[in-house]
Amino acid sequence: MFTWMKLRPLALMAALTLTGASTAQTDRSGWQAELSMLAHDVRGVVTVVDDDTIRLDNFSYDGLGIEVRVTLATGDSNAAFQNGLAVGPDLVGTVFNNDSLVLDLPAGETTRDYRAVSIWCVAAGANFGSGLFEHPRAGWQADLSTLAHQVDGIATIVDHNTVRIDDFDYDGLGIEVYVILAEEDTNASIAQGLRISGDLLGMPYSGDTVTYDLPAGETVNDYHAISVWCEAAGANFGSGTFAPVFSHDPGTLRAGAVTEVRFDGATSNSPIVTAYSLNGSGPTNTPLGIVDLSLPIRRLPNTTAWVNGAGYLRLPIPSGSTGITVWMQSADLATGKLSPVTMSTIQ
Repeated sequence: MFTWMKLRPLALMAALTLTGASTAQTDRSGWQAELSMLAHDVRGVVTVVDDDTIRLDNFSYDGLGIEVRVTLATGDSNAAFQNGLAVGPDLVGTVFNNDSLVLDLPAGETTRDYRAVSIWCVAAGANFGSGLFEHPRAGWQADLSTLAHQVDGIATIVDHNTVRIDDFDYDGLGIEVYVILAEEDTNASIAQGLRISGDLLGMPYSGDTVTYDLPAGETVNDYHAISVWCEAAGANFGSGTFAPVFSHDPGTLRAGAVTEVRFDGATSNSPIVTAYSLNGSGPTNTPLGIVDLSLPIRRLPNTTAWVNGAGYLRLPIPSGSTGITVWMQSADLATGKLSPVTMSTIQ
């Protein structure tokens, strides 16, 4: 089936469940791949809908080439795509511009067997744009509150069954203390949560990085909060709720060239506003709140986040601007979140 859809906000599909130890057994429903932009104006986001369906959103392609197919593969490499699975019809002759479409896999094939996707030119053996499927909450973070025993740190979802805590502090005291995942950041929920660590009694941490694998059969899909929890006392030593981290990357600014400011962690299909200053990092009070830019602040054109919260803004850099330092910051207008300010010197 080759189904066209009007572009509109689309909710992510249902949660993924690990049904076995091998890669081929992982249900990737909801996983997403952001296409790299290698040739023929390809860009967009590919989402695994279910076992035999994928969806492309914010998809662009100039329609040129010879026998160009959406291709699934076991890895994001030319060798893998050459032996991959073509899904849907030849795209040559059809121009896409921020469009959405749904494609069914051939009979007997399943998305569980594939980790990557490409807009692949069969005739030339060329990759026009590709990406690895990742869990949709990969990169989400929770800032641990400091409630007791000097607990502090930033917890990050690494993938569907791995959580990492950076800058982790804990004094090692307490009895039956575990890192717990929970449905929500409440004592009642944490008490019924999932242990992902051993007992931390007698194990002090000071600015350390620790990584935890979830027990077999568990995935992060079912959990939205994390706690350092004392089971003996039923006490929360520090906890937080996972949320996307809004950021932008201006790349390398070159005089006389066009750069692409890349966004991540924004609200799906929401407007993003970006501004810059040539005079420093503020702070300055604005209608969006206190920003880390100094006056005068110049606003750039708005852009809109893709379905996965990513996006881009093409920005021409004036000739003759080599050596100028630019401070830049963005705002997700749906939430009011500000990105960290970036400082770049034009080359």
